Amino acid sequence: PDGEKLVFDISAAQLPELKNGDVLRVPGTDEYLPIVYVEGAVAGDQLALSGKDATVTQTNYSIIRAQFKKGLTVAALLRPLREKILSSADLAQAFIIRNGTDKQTAVNLERLLYANDLHYDFELQPEDRVVIPFGSMYVFVAGEVTKSSWVGITGLTRLRDVVLPLVTRYSSIRDVVVRSVDGFEKTYDLFRADRYGDLSQDPFLRPGEEVRVSRLNNLVTIQGEVRRPGTYQLLPGEGLKELIEVYADGFTEKANSTRISLLHYLSETSPVGEKVQFDYAQNTNIKLNLYDVISVPSMQELLPVIWFEGAVGAGATAGTSPETSERSAYNFYPGETISQAVLASRKLFSAVSDIRNAYVLHADGTRKAIDLAKFLYDYDLSGDFALQSNDIIIVPFRQFFVTVSGAVKSPGRYPYIPDRTWEYYVGLAGGFDTERNAGQQIVVYDAKSNKVASAGRMIQPEDNIEAASNSFTYKFFRFSSILTTVLSVVALVINLLKL
Repeated sequence: PDGEKLVFDISAAQLPELKNGDVLRVPGTDEYLPIVYVEGAVAGDQLALSGKDATVTQTNYSIIRAQFKKGLTVAALLRPLREKILSSADLAQAFIIRNGTDKQTAVNLERLLYANDLHYDFELQPEDRVVIPFGSMYVFVAGEVTKSSWVGITGLTRLRDVVLPLVTRYSSIRDVVVRSVDGFEKTYDLFRADRYGDLSQDPFLRPGEEVRVSRLNNLVTIQGEVRRPGTYQLLPGEGLKELIEVYADGFTEKANSTRISLLHYLSETSPVGEKVQFDYAQNTNIKLNLYDVISVPSMQELLPVIWFEGAVGAGATAGTSPETSERSAYNFYPGETISQAVLASRKLFSAVSDIRNAYVLHADGTRKAIDLAKFLYDYDLSGDFALQSNDIIIVPFRQFFVTVSGAVKSPGRYPYIPDRTWEYYVGLAGGFDTERNAGQQIVVYDAKSNKVASAGRMIQPEDNIEAASNSFTYKFFRFSSILTTVLSVVALVINLLKL
């Protein structure tokens, strides 16, 4: 009832009885031809091998099936399939496995397909397997590296791409050795490749090559006024002259070459190292050792200096320690004025800086008052004058508190609040101590301890409000106790004399 399929040979007169609805199918002559296989690094059906064939198994190992015809050769089979051969294929190492045997017949497809060298062509048999292996797309990196490793590459991988990720602080990049698969060795200098763009020193790598990184012998650092400061590896025979003129590309326009300093971390004369200063013009052939540091100062380091002192710097700005003075140096050019220095250093000042009451101490001990606020905010340059070496600009503190002392219940320092009279601050101090103060009598002193009028005057920062202890009763009992003590002492003395 589900139907059936019959196969018969018409030439043998094996004709079955046909019924209504039967389908008669006549196959083509090539439908039952044998097959040959192309496998490995090709774009076909994915295939995972095992057992004795596992040695050629690799990711993307695929197979292409093709019909065999008598007289089919390797070239005739593969030329139509050339676009399906992967770029990672090692065509020169291809081989053919004959059906029913373990024998491998080598065939150089590189020469056969692209050089048309028919010497490598031969006729295939049914069930033959043309195996195209994957190329070894790795190089081995060893020596002074973080870890000896096989590193995957492509056709565009350069030497620096596999070396630099593996170097240590002791690796030399000036003499990297690359050994080819045929044993030929060549040394490359990656510094020249980076600095001068010399790509001959940074070649493309080929699969199977070995890269060996050596240990450095002389690494020095140059800093300061040179065009290319940094850390450089010197070659044997190179010294200070090559470091400055070649590696560092010479001095800058600001360099002071007469006061170069050299720090030997590894010294032959001292276990803790040593530091020397010299004139480059007279010492161009100084020998440099491992980890030496060369410092080239600027001519600006010879500029004269003045000092800002007092309520300046980070401590005053942060407000965490408003009573702690700071000291900040300022190098100036000859002819520069105090207004120019103040404008250039305006970030030193903060809310606690009393810039209107600043003054200058000259090196000879003379003192001159100066209102810095005129320079900063009023743009008034009257009173401006030229700076002298070692001048000290003192900026007093302007602290935002008011002191209440004397005959009050809680004397102390209280936060300054603008637009308040003395009554407000006395109230903060708990009010008058009526046993000591009569008539609410007070005296107000400013930040310079000068007595000022208190009636209707708004209290200013750092004012001192002193409540007088003027009560007659308080004074009487204070002096009566002293008088009683004195009389007792006198009576005691008289009695002793009578004895």
